[in-house]
Amino acid sequence: MQLFKWKGKNREDNSALWFVGGLEGAAKADSFILHLFQKAVTKGIFGPHPDLFLTPVGHPLSSDRKYNPGNGKPTDPALKGFPDSTDGSLPADACIENFTLSRWALHALPKALVTFSNGTSKIRYRNVGEDVVSKLSELAERPAYPFGEEPEERADDGSLIPRQSIEHTLGAWLALKDVLWIDFSLSATLKNLDEVAVGEWKSFIGPALKWLVEGLRFAPLKEDEFLPKLEVIPALEMPPEFANL
Repeated sequence: MQLFKWKGKNREDNSALWFVGGLEGAAKADSFILHLFQKAVTKGIFGPHPDLFLTPVGHPLSSDRKYNPGNGKPTDPALKGFPDSTDGSLPADACIENFTLSRWALHALPKALVTFSNGTSKIRYRNVGEDVVSKLSELAERPAYPFGEEPEERADDGSLIPRQSIEHTLGAWLALKDVLWIDFSLSATLKNLDEVAVGEWKSFIGPALKWLVEGLRFAPLKEDEFLPKLEVIPALEMPPEFANL
C-alpha cells in the first residue's frame, strides 16, 4: 500500500479528505474508480481545496487480493479487525495492513473518509450532513442511505441477502473518532477499467467526487455567509423641543 498526498489550495485545519479503495480486491470496480480519481487529481483535472490523502489497497492491474481478519488469508472481501472503541488498540493478530492504515489515519487526521465498494449502485454515509448527502446523491444519480438503513436485497432465488457488516472496519473505527464516512458502492457487474470509466466515472461518480473536493464541504459556515449585511443608519438630529421626551 501507499499513502499519496496533495496539498489543497484553500485548505483549513481539520478539513483533509482520505480516499481508500481496493478493500474488496485489486481487480474490482472500487479499485478502478480510485485509479481514475488519482489520475484526475494528478493531471490537475480536479483542483482540490482541502488536503487530499489517497490509499490504493490493491492496484487495479495487480492480481486480485483479499484479506481475512487476523491472518490476511485470501477469503474475506474487506479489511476488518479494527477496534470498536476510540481508545482500543488493534488486536495482536490483526493483519499488517490494518496496522498501517491505523497509523496513516493518525497521521492524516482526516475530516472525512471516502471509501468505494462493490454491490449495487448507492451511497452510504455516517455523520454526514444532509446538504452534502443530497448534492452527492444528485450528482451521482443514486440513492443515499445511512449505514445500516439501506434497503434489504434479494438474490435471484429470492433468498434475502444480509446487509454487509461494517463492524470492526476502518470506517466504523474512524466514525467513532468523529470522522465523517462516505461510501460509494458501484455495480458488481462492472468487470474492467473501461466499463467503470464509461459507465460510472464520466457521468456519475466522477462529477460527484469533483464537487466534493473542489470546496471545503464540511467546513462550518462563516457568520457572514448566512447573516445579511446590515445597513447602518446614522443618528438623526433631534429638534431641541424633543430633547426631554
